[in-house]
Amino acid sequence: MNGSKSSGLCFLGQTSTVISVSRWMKPLQRREIDLLARRKMKLFVFRGLRKESSTTHIKNTGCCQHLSNNVVSKAIVLREEQETEKLASIVADNVTYGDVILLYGDFGTGKTTFARAFIRKILCDPLLSVPSPSYLLMNEYETTREIQGQVKKFFIYHLDLWRIESCESLPFLDLQGILQRGVCLIEWPAAIENSLPYNKLVLRFSFLDEGRKVELSMFGPNWHELQECISRF
Repeated sequence: MNGSKSSGLCFLGQTSTVISVSRWMKPLQRREIDLLARRKMKLFVFRGLRKESSTTHIKNTGCCQHLSNNVVSKAIVLREEQETEKLASIVADNVTYGDVILLYGDFGTGKTTFARAFIRKILCDPLLSVPSPSYLLMNEYETTREIQGQVKKFFIYHLDLWRIESCESLPFLDLQGILQRGVCLIEWPAAIENSLPYNKLVLRFSFLDEGRKVELSMFGPNWHELQECISRF
């Protein structure tokens, strides 16, 4: 992957900060949102609901499946919440600038658990409060990362698009700019999935009689290190 991916030691959580406007944001009328938008604040307008798209299930063979030259998939059974957290930690250790991670699945299948563990791992804070971005749509987390001896800012952008119907509902989302500054983690991404770069990691969570299942699909050439790690999961 671009920029070197490492075991996660390059993330310096001691200097991390959290920016979460959703903590103080209250419901606003459209005219108030327009006023704030003119002040260049990062607010989003909700324009309807969108249901989760249907998923294609992948047979769990216990190893990665090469669906094409640039798509590799694997299905993993998660019997306990700790296993979801472990998977999130592995993914967090293998991300870099420009990576996109999409989380699909019904309520209660493990998306929030994964997102919380992913963010805590990168920020090196296992007790960090990770609020839902449902109301503002995006929470931004800032930390630093060491690359080739230089410490640089690294951002995590956590989005929840359950309320969003289409890309037109997100006039303030500068996806290209976001990806230059860090990694983008998106729950309920169906509304913008056709506007995202091809290189991405897709996780589809579902219920089992005992536990959960997640189907990982790695698109593009940027996930070789992650493939090796999850092949032993």
